[in-house]
Amino acid sequence: MNDKQRIVLIRHCTPEIPNIRCSAKQAQYYLEEYNSTENIRLSEIILFSSQEVLNEIKVSECIYSSPLPRARITANSLFNSTKITFCEALKEFNLNIANIPFISLSVKHWFVISRLLWFVGLDRSGKTLAQEKSRVKDFMQLLPAEQSCVIVAHGFVIREIKKTLLKQGFLCTFFEKQGSFNVTILESKGD
Repeated sequence: MNDKQRIVLIRHCTPEIPNIRCSAKQAQYYLEEYNSTENIRLSEIILFSSQEVLNEIKVSECIYSSPLPRARITANSLFNSTKITFCEALKEFNLNIANIPFISLSVKHWFVISRLLWFVGLDRSGKTLAQEKSRVKDFMQLLPAEQSCVIVAHGFVIREIKKTLLKQGFLCTFFEKQGSFNVTILESKGD
């Protein structure tokens, strides 16, 4: 019997939104589209080279997911929807497009710059980094001890969970990426 706790972290598939040059105001529109689109690249799951790992994960009984469409659709494509618990605490960290007038950047560059400004504390339009990290830590306290589970979420949320688990002595035993979709498996050291 395996006495190791296993946490599988899955980042959602890539949302299909244009990556055109635009103003900050237009980028805010694309951010809203990014957060609400149901048009994601499910082909990333099919192209994932470690299908045997995915098949093993698909039989998991304890699954948590962000309710945002890109995570929800990814989770529903991998697991029986009756097994998934959707948690607000797993939503992506706060992001608002920085209001920088008179410049035109690609949508992805607006996302990166806005995220960096928020990360260093220059965007105070929403929750702070400390508040967002606290939300993830609170969620982790709710995870059943000793039970293995799968978490389907977003890049920053997954990085925070992974960082916390590594500090707790978990070991990363698997990582693979196909587009935005990626799978990380962490296991406790066990006995």
